[in-house]
Amino acid sequence: MFGKQENANSWLSDNQQKLLELFNQLPASEQTRMLDLFEIRLKEIDEYVEQYLRSRQHKKDTPSS
Repeated sequence: MFGKQENANSWLSDNQQKLLELFNQLPASEQTRMLDLFEIRLKEIDEYVEQYLRSRQHKKDTPSS
């Protein structure tokens, strides 16, 4: 805002900038599809981590032989 003007994307990592550049090249329908796929994948990862943590807790609670 004040002082030296910086590039709006300067605070993004290289991967984030690349992703945004690629995303912006897609037609709107494909952008929506990619957002849906990202949400699905993130949910899958969340479920996997939750399941993993539950199994670790179960092993911790079970007395060893």
